[in-house]
Amino acid sequence: GMNRTGSAGVGLDLMDVGAVNEFVSGLDLGGVENLVYIHGIGVDKFEPKGLPHIDEDGDGIDDEVMDSNYTTFVNFVDPLVEKVNRDDIPLTLCAIGSISDVFEVPYWKSFWRVKNMVRKYCKAVSHDLVRSVILNVSSTLDNNGRVYGRVHADTTYWQTAFELVAKSFDA
Repeated sequence: GMNRTGSAGVGLDLMDVGAVNEFVSGLDLGGVENLVYIHGIGVDKFEPKGLPHIDEDGDGIDDEVMDSNYTTFVNFVDPLVEKVNRDDIPLTLCAIGSISDVFEVPYWKSFWRVKNMVRKYCKAVSHDLVRSVILNVSSTLDNNGRVYGRVHADTTYWQTAFELVAKSFDA
């Protein structure tokens, strides 16, 4: 289908490493001078007691937060970094973070722990061709009216993720 920018969308399960590897290896990057990968904010569950809702592996991080923010990022970026290194194409990795992960707000403990893992991963894969940026936003994002524990927040100036990214690249 078409997304908000008018380009064709792709249905891809980012948890399926084989499907992701096949998709990335099939990307035709001929004529691409610079590539930008933008990874959405992912799940950011409000944890009133600082404890994960779902933690089947016992690592203290909510499994859904981990999968949507870190695992899916790494699953896509690993083969993409290999491809751009091989094809000598500059790549910018853009992950959307939050003020809550910068200040380690205890009510989003899983989220900030995972976003810090994303930061470390980005530093590990960065070099001359690959660079990264984390856009730290919080109450500026409108996620279909959900306020995640900020029930009294003034949402007048909140933006959607699409608006945020568009304005970031227009600046």
